[in-house]
Amino acid sequence: MNAQEKLFIIQAQVAILMMGGKKGISPSLPNNAVGELETVVDSIEKSVKLAKHFIIPGACGASAWLDCARTVARRAELAVIVCNEKSKKKLGPLALVYLNRLSSLLYALARAEVKRAKKKEPRPSYK
Repeated sequence: MNAQEKLFIIQAQVAILMMGGKKGISPSLPNNAVGELETVVDSIEKSVKLAKHFIIPGACGASAWLDCARTVARRAELAVIVCNEKSKKKLGPLALVYLNRLSSLLYALARAEVKRAKKKEPRPSYK
């Protein structure tokens, strides 16, 4: 799986969308792109017990960076959705699903890093 390569494809699709689809032929994501992501996420989730409650991220440096990357991925997903809604020509649904699942991958990777570092992520106290 090469997530960066797939993000370049989505970037090109969005650029063509922003130009009104008048220039360029949009590259396509492979049909198995989302499936590849989900396979990796499922594999990580089997080895890491994901929390069913809110956590305070940042138990170790690597997980903190992955959580920041997840925030950026969510922000990009929202921007692409807004862009898609404003455009006459629409982005394929595969790109939107891929962006959504990418943040799931980053979340799972962050939790795996916490486990690897043998740290615990505290729950918020709500005090």
